Amino acid sequence: MSEGVAVAGERVGSTTEEVTNSIEEIESSTTELATGVDGLADQSEEVTETVADLSASIEEITASTETIRRQSDETTSIAAEGEAEVDRALTRIRTATESSASAADEMDQLETRIARVEEILDVIAGIADQTNLLALNANIEAARAGDAGEGFAVVANEVKTLATDSQASADEITSIIEDLRDQTNRVTDRIRQANDEIRDGTTAVADAATTLDTVRETVDATDDGLEEIAEAVSRQADNAQAVSTLVDDVSTTANQMSASLQQVAAGVDEQTTAMDAVAQVAVGLGDDGELLHELVDAFKVDDDESAALDEVDLDAAETNIEAESELLEEV
Repeated sequence: MSEGVAVAGERVGSTTEEVTNSIEEIESSTTELATGVDGLADQSEEVTETVADLSASIEEITASTETIRRQSDETTSIAAEGEAEVDRALTRIRTATESSASAADEMDQLETRIARVEEILDVIAGIADQTNLLALNANIEAARAGDAGEGFAVVANEVKTLATDSQASADEITSIIEDLRDQTNRVTDRIRQANDEIRDGTTAVADAATTLDTVRETVDATDDGLEEIAEAVSRQADNAQAVSTLVDDVSTTANQMSASLQQVAAGVDEQTTAMDAVAQVAVGLGDDGELLHELVDAFKVDDDESAALDEVDLDAAETNIEAESELLEEV
């Protein structure tokens, strides 16, 4: 019996040590897990802050996008007004071109008429020269006729005077025509210059219209890009909100796990305390087993000596065993 008690004590002690080691490992793992959970909670807070910053950035991008969109709309409106003004300018230029072309045609017709007048003046000048020659011949013949030719001489002088006046008038008209031709040429040159400027203006306006078209197309493309950016930002905002919700869930779960781990740690502490008590009981059992073994050996050696053994020691050993058994049952 004594040997069984000793062996039982040793087994209980060994088992207690193993259980204690396992509990220590569990406690260490629980501590590490709790540390990891705390770190996860901290990281969750950092992620939450990062998501908040991202959300703020998204809001700023959204505001900037809206501002750019308004400016783009204003640019589109200005470009449309510019295109309308260009169309009006082109209309005015076409009208001016037509007027200039009409004026050029009239100047050509005037030049033709001036040339015709010059031809007529040449005829008048030729007639005046011939008339002067005829008047001279008439005066010669009147002189030959003597008194009978005096009346004819007077008529010849009048004809000469008329021819001279006609020649002077023709010369004056020729001078006026030359001045008119010079003015006509200057006007024609100005009309040609105006036509050149109108063509240049037409080209410039056409280039401006092309530029405005390009601006409008660019603005339209910008609007499309802004729409895509707005959609991407909206999706990003939704993702950020989803991440924030997920992080909140993770943080809540981490807090719950931390609380559970604290309860586990408390239970492990209680188990450690209990196993320490069991270990103490096991040590006590071992000591009691050795005491019983000594008593049995003493009984086997000498019956008289065994009869003389102190019954108090035996009773004390039995009392210790019973107490330790009760303690084991409580544990």
